[in-house]
Amino acid sequence: MLKKLVLVSSLFIVLLSTACKKINEALTFQLGYTSKITYNPSSSINLPFDLFTSDITTNSETEFSTRNTNKDLIDKITLKELKLTITSPTDQRFDFLSSVEVYIQATDLGELKIAESVNIPESVGNTLTLTVASNDIAPYIKKDKFKLRVKTVTDKTVSRQISVDAASQFEIQAKVL
Repeated sequence: MLKKLVLVSSLFIVLLSTACKKINEALTFQLGYTSKITYNPSSSINLPFDLFTSDITTNSETEFSTRNTNKDLIDKITLKELKLTITSPTDQRFDFLSSVEVYIQATDLGELKIAESVNIPESVGNTLTLTVASNDIAPYIKKDKFKLRVKTVTDKTVSRQISVDAASQFEIQAKVL
């Protein structure tokens, strides 16, 4: 009788832990957005200047709905990765940068720093992964659109136009409907 009780209890615990794991997976998911940044030719160096992305449409209501949640049930959204990749010219590297900071903006919300890279080495290639902040940026992603401001300091002149993709990956923690 004791063996049977232990077996049933063990089975119950395994099923319960599996169910909890499935629920936790359903409550956390990733969203990714890509935007374009353009560096125009410039002879100034060691002076900060700002670049702006165009508006990034979030489609958050649709994205949340497909995961059986909505924006009112979002607990937290954090930036997990922000990677800059030069798309043109193909032989260009990020060695012209000294530092870069990225800020998020949305209507009726203040600007918030979300990522940076300082003391960028000369040996950097055409991809730069930034250090991300752990800020909760749910209010920005819940909006219909947001924009990024990229504050840059160069340590070399930029003699040609450089096109960059900014790929961001957000982690959303939400409750299920």
